Amino acid sequence: MKDFKVRIGNYTWTVKFVNQKDIPGNNGEAHYLTQTIYLRNDMPPLATRNVFIHEVVHALLGTQGRIFQKRYTEEDICEFIAWRFNEIQDIIEMYERNEKQ
Repeated sequence: MKDFKVRIGNYTWTVKFVNQKDIPGNNGEAHYLTQTIYLRNDMPPLATRNVFIHEVVHALLGTQGRIFQKRYTEEDICEFIAWRFNEIQDIIEMYERNEKQ
């Protein structure tokens, strides 16, 4: 897949596909300061999609100011999904459009 940009919260993030050595020990990383998501470029498509969604959730939590919160209650999780579901769905659709290119 090619690198692409995606809107997360009020920010435009860049999604980059990199070698595993660039993100040692991880399949993906979300960097808040640079608004960049890094994904390993050697994973199967479903794994890549799932890691992308995982990193998007990190990015969304950061846009809510929860970047350093380490524990979440059930209510926190339900509220997050309720308020961010449509945005996550839109971001996944953008990912899938990019995947087909």
